Amino acid sequence: MTDPLEEALAAATRGLQALDQQYAAARDANGRLTAQVVQLGIQLRAKAADYDTLLEQYLLQGERFDNTREALDSASDALVAAQHLIAELRADAVMLRTAIDDLEGQIVRYRQ
Repeated sequence: MTDPLEEALAAATRGLQALDQQYAAARDANGRLTAQVVQLGIQLRAKAADYDTLLEQYLLQGERFDNTREALDSASDALVAAQHLIAELRADAVMLRTAIDDLEGQIVRYRQ
């Protein structure tokens, strides 16, 4: 028969070897997971940069839209002012036509 102490020592050694193997497997798995996390972090940073670029483009387009809207508002104001000026010029033209007609009438009367 074998000594119970030797059997316990052999069982403990086998247990330590099993734990050692489990530790090595866990360490390898941890290394793979760490590599995956690093890779995901790189991908996340790249996506964040893409989103930053898209956001900047969106903000620039919004600024351009605001500028375009302001330009259209200014152009609309200028158009309204031009329409008022045209109306005034038409009224002045009517007054001038009336004055010319009056002068022509006076010339005709003067010549008679």
